[in-house]
Amino acid sequence: MEIKYMLMKTKLLFIVVWGLFLSEDFFAQNESTYTIHVEIPGTLHVMVTDDYRQIIPDLTIIGNINDDDILFVRKMPNLVILRLEDANIAGNTISDRLFERLYRLETILLPKSLVSIGDAAFRECTGLKNIHIPDNVTFIGSRAFWGCTNLLDLKIPEGISSISTYTFFGCSSLTYLTLPSGIISIENSAFRECSGLKNVKLSDGVLAIENSAFRDCISLTTLTLPTSVTNIGMSAFRGCTGLTQITLSENLVFIGDYAFWDCTGLSRITIPNKVISIGSYAFYNCVGLAAVSLPNSVTAIERNAFQRCKSLSNITIPDKISVIRTLTFSECASLTNITLPNNLIQIESGAFDGCFSLSNINLPASVKSIDAGAFQYCYSLSSMTIPNNVLFLEAVFFVIVRA
Repeated sequence: MEIKYMLMKTKLLFIVVWGLFLSEDFFAQNESTYTIHVEIPGTLHVMVTDDYRQIIPDLTIIGNINDDDILFVRKMPNLVILRLEDANIAGNTISDRLFERLYRLETILLPKSLVSIGDAAFRECTGLKNIHIPDNVTFIGSRAFWGCTNLLDLKIPEGISSISTYTFFGCSSLTYLTLPSGIISIENSAFRECSGLKNVKLSDGVLAIENSAFRDCISLTTLTLPTSVTNIGMSAFRGCTGLTQITLSENLVFIGDYAFWDCTGLSRITIPNKVISIGSYAFYNCVGLAAVSLPNSVTAIERNAFQRCKSLSNITIPDKISVIRTLTFSECASLTNITLPNNLIQIESGAFDGCFSLSNINLPASVKSIDAGAFQYCYSLSSMTIPNNVLFLEAVFFVIVRA
């Protein structure tokens, strides 16, 4: 069914009256799908009587529309399907917040000519299950689909170069996702709390996984980072408790603070040969992590990096590490063997605190400082040889308390 108005600027009053008359006559038919042709943007409200505005469940709009038309659509209390693929929206843009919190909408087909989706455009459309994003779209704004908790399926167009901050935050029903080859950056919290996300395919070209990008994606089990990735941001995979296997990029350089905090299902990880820095708390509370391979390219392992890795049994510290930071291996209860680098200078406070199973350790001659509590509560460590070069030895560096 279609209503088509040949609108003429010189006869607008006549058109309004004619439109109202035809609207009542047309919508009187007992059908669920309605099609309206809008010639002049902003005139949708004169084509639909209030009675029919209240009952339309499935609406197709063709012709020319603008934000005012969408604002009228928002007033349709029973609308669940909106088809705009053959409409032309002003500026070829979905404006910021245009559909925000339109809770009842379940399906929307966007205009084929669309090129941009604004910030928070569909934020908290909690009823939205399906959306078709046209191939011409080159930009999706920050928080565009934040909190669309029922969004099931999504295809991101090839023209998109980055996933903006918080774009899909809390889209908890998304399960599978393939990112196109044009993506360079996955920005802060882009997929944070997508708790149903099981599989993500990243294309080569992505340079950075930014802060909290996949934080708390608890259903994510395996992931391969393309070789283009050089940086994993702070908390990027924090709280991904279901993650059991991740293959890191061979060109990775930085692992940020808290990057894999609380990834309790992770059992082993190989750090690539170009990594130079592992951030503080990077693998904190990875209680299932039993094996870690650290390359000699690493020059810094920051504080608490492997704290509470309770399954870790042995580890070799890279040659370029000169300081073992505060609480780096604290509470690694299964750690029985550790190989220290020959250039080690300082062991900071609590570095091996609570390593209950550590029974033997050889300190290299290069060590000059051992700080307070460095080996506190290492119950199995019965003796230690202190190198002659040690200049600073804190009185309580070695405390064993037996029950």
